[in-house]
Amino acid sequence: MIGAGFSRNGRVEGVLYAEDFSIDNKNEHQELETVNIEEEIEKCIFNEDDLLKARQQGILEGLEKSKILLEEERKKWESSIEKETSIFLEKISLSVESIIGENIKHVSSTIISSIVALFPSRLNAYGTIEISNLVSHLMPILKRATHISVTAAENEVGQIEKFCRSSGVTNIECILREDMAPGDFQISWPDGMAFRLGEELSAALLNSLLPLPVPKNLQQS
Repeated sequence: MIGAGFSRNGRVEGVLYAEDFSIDNKNEHQELETVNIEEEIEKCIFNEDDLLKARQQGILEGLEKSKILLEEERKKWESSIEKETSIFLEKISLSVESIIGENIKHVSSTIISSIVALFPSRLNAYGTIEISNLVSHLMPILKRATHISVTAAENEVGQIEKFCRSSGVTNIECILREDMAPGDFQISWPDGMAFRLGEELSAALLNSLLPLPVPKNLQQS
């Protein structure tokens, strides 16, 4: 214990005294950054416009997701229908090709035309094959013809003309008719004609599939 009259001359050797240490009495605490809580809260508060935009965004996102789901379901349905249709078309095609193979000069449209007209995607996939098969079977006749006239829409005219010329048939007159349905065409030569009018047959098929009218005597009054 240090008495009131203690001096440096009275220090005991080997003993540490308070004055031997440099103690800074100042309280050096790191100043913390002050945060205005009210200002931070105000930043997080949404006004009416913000809430309206958020609701609209949520509705749009929901509609978009629903649209995607509906489109996926529609594609699945069309795919299943077209798969069954494709199988049916292949079976019908065999009988059609056998008829064409008998050198029938006048080849009318078949049920193939009506079905593929109902499904444009199947028409794009199957129409090219159908036209090629038909022209192939007619090629012996077309090569002997003195004049050939091809009437069709732009895509079909170009396809038939290219196919004929690659087979050595050059005396071709192409008549462009944009009012013809996709896949439809008409090939004429001096003593015969072959054509495909799927749109007309598809309309007839659709009419045959419609419900029959109820007789008047059975209608409710």
